[in-house]
Amino acid sequence: MAANQQLEAQVTQVTGERDQLQAPLDKAEEDLTTAAEIRKQLMRAGWRSHAGGLNTTTVS
Repeated sequence: MAANQQLEAQVTQVTGERDQLQAPLDKAEEDLTTAAEIRKQLMRAGWRSHAGGLNTTTVS
C-alpha cells in the first residue's frame, strides 16, 4: 500500500510539473498564431515583408 501511495504522489508531482511547463508553450503557440494573423492582415493591407520583418519605404 505504501508503495502505491508513493507512486501516486510521484505521478501527481510529475503531472503538476508537466502542467507548469505546458502553460508557457501554450502561450507561445497562441502568440505565434496571433503574429501570423497580424502578418496576414498587414499583407492584405499592402505591407510587404522583407528578411523576416516588415519593410516600409522611407524618403531620405
